[in-house]
Amino acid sequence: MVVSRRDEAISEVIGFVLILALIAIVASLYLTYVVPAQGRDMEIAHMDVVQDQFLSYKTTVDSLWINNRYNTQISSPFTLGTNPGSTQGSFVNMPLFQPVTSGGTLVVNGRSETIGVNADALFTQGTVVAPPNNNPDIQIEPEHLFVSFSTTDIRSQANVSISPSKGSWVAYLITTPGAQTPLNVTIVKNGTMNNLTIQNSITNYSSYQIDLADSVFGLKEAFQYPFSLTISNPSIVTRVTPAGYYAGTGVAIIPLNTPMGSLEYRSSNNYWISQNYIYQYGGVFLQQDNGSVVKLLPSITVTRDSKNPTLTRVTINNITINKKIPSIIGGSSLVEVLTTLKKPDIVSNNLVNSQEYGSANARVVTIIVTADNINAAQMWKSTFEKIRLNSGYSPNWVNVSPVTPDGNRYTVTMTVGDTNSGVYNIVLDGQSSVAIIELSPTSY
Repeated sequence: MVVSRRDEAISEVIGFVLILALIAIVASLYLTYVVPAQGRDMEIAHMDVVQDQFLSYKTTVDSLWINNRYNTQISSPFTLGTNPGSTQGSFVNMPLFQPVTSGGTLVVNGRSETIGVNADALFTQGTVVAPPNNNPDIQIEPEHLFVSFSTTDIRSQANVSISPSKGSWVAYLITTPGAQTPLNVTIVKNGTMNNLTIQNSITNYSSYQIDLADSVFGLKEAFQYPFSLTISNPSIVTRVTPAGYYAGTGVAIIPLNTPMGSLEYRSSNNYWISQNYIYQYGGVFLQQDNGSVVKLLPSITVTRDSKNPTLTRVTINNITINKKIPSIIGGSSLVEVLTTLKKPDIVSNNLVNSQEYGSANARVVTIIVTADNINAAQMWKSTFEKIRLNSGYSPNWVNVSPVTPDGNRYTVTMTVGDTNSGVYNIVLDGQSSVAIIELSPTSY
């Protein structure tokens, strides 16, 4: 029997191999292009979620100190990684054909940036020697001796006398109603009289500060110590009170090299660039390989005073971060960040709270940030430049220094005011808070 040669079986094998090859090519293309694209989309969406969570966190913490909600614990969720359950349109329902889940790490106080705030200011250790509505004897020569004038009816004439318990001088605060009601000061000393206009036009319910120790009044040489002030208020609509006297300048509002602390998310992306989000000193920052971006500015503002546009208002909300154990959590789960805002012990922490009363209390304010690496220092330089830009002031008035080496560290400084001027034209309002943070892992 003769056996003939047939190709049917060979063609079937070749066809099956070609089908397998086609499947392998499609799977390879899917793994090479589609899976990374899906993973990239997932990680971009996740970074957007993390950004929103940090922005929301800043808003929540700010609302605590704005509303004086100290010792109240708040809970904020943070998502560490991408959720593989959100992947759609997989080639087959197999892990091989799905993007690898990315994770991240949440760290409390994993950074070493420090801050310091100095001010040529009109208070010593944050407290006036004579607080408002209190009038103890003035024991030493004051650099400034403020009284506060206000009225509820500018149509009523005011004539208030201020005299010392010891010494031969009298100061009169006088208003003359008219189209504009000016506030004048008349000084009577050793039989001579000097008339000065403090405000060309006053308004109802506004507070005006008069510095009796200003050289323009010529009273300092007539002060005899100790003495107190006697103030007559003959009009029921007029109020004059001691606003305090000040004995020193050059105050460290926040001591140099005070740790700011931080809450930081460090991503571990597989398909997109890794990004670090940072909440520090009331601001939100984004750091990545090619630089840093300021998402939301910290609570430092420089503006013109709303009551007196000739004055500059500098507001500093000094929010530092303390930590509780655990301070580091990694993975891809949901983490609950528990935050409690507290008022620090001002004395033991050597801090100063500058409670301003509407008058200029400083002439130069200097903020100094020091970091371990130049990228962090450049991040704060950008922050200071944005603060200056938002202020509307020229670089001569709000000056940002270049980043300079400081041993193994890097320093950047923002100075507000004219260092060569002796004029007190800055209203400094500085408050301190401590955020105590605890990380608590949860599950989806």
